[in-house]
Amino acid sequence: MIQIKPILVGVPNKEANFVTIRPLINSTQSLDCNTYYEVISKITTFVAGAEGGEDTESSKSEVLTTGNYPISEEDYAAWSQDNSFIEDIVIAGLGLERA
Repeated sequence: MIQIKPILVGVPNKEANFVTIRPLINSTQSLDCNTYYEVISKITTFVAGAEGGEDTESSKSEVLTTGNYPISEEDYAAWSQDNSFIEDIVIAGLGLERA
C-alpha cells in the first residue's frame, strides 16, 4: 500500500489515505499496459497496554473505490525497473498525492 495525502472519496464521503496499484500486462509482446487500483481508507488504532503490558495496534481497511488506469506506450517503454515510476503516473492521473 502506498500512503497518500488524505482525500475525501465516495458517497457518503470517507477519508482515503492509501492506494494500491497493480500492473495488468496482456502479454510479453505488449507495448503498453493497464493498471488496477484501489483507493483505501485505513484506520489504525493504538491501545495502551495495562500497567507494564505491551501496547497493541489494530488496523481496519476499507476499499472506497477501484478502477483501471491505462499506461501509454511511451510511459510503458520508459518504465524500466523502478515501479515507483508507474505508481507516480497513476497517482498523478487520479489526482492524488503521496503523503
